[in-house]
Amino acid sequence: MLPWLITPWRCWNDLAGERLHQPEVIGAGMGAIRGFTKPQPLPYRAIQEWCDRNRLNGENREFVVECVSILDRTYISLRNDQIKQDLETAFRK
Repeated sequence: MLPWLITPWRCWNDLAGERLHQPEVIGAGMGAIRGFTKPQPLPYRAIQEWCDRNRLNGENREFVVECVSILDRTYISLRNDQIKQDLETAFRK
């Protein structure tokens, strides 16, 4: 990993426990039911607090917040694609 990406990666990884998940259940004919949780974005407040604890200010803080937002959107998109594929597989008959 490039050195300048280590701080945003640490932030995103450290905040994984702050992420909320929305539970959902989908049912189809003949009693087929599938439950899953959809990840929600990391709270902006949590990212700001992480930056405060790590004494990030100015451009460094803005860079970390933007990178974490990009990482988070990418993760959510990939996870939602996985959920969609799992549902298609589960209900294919």
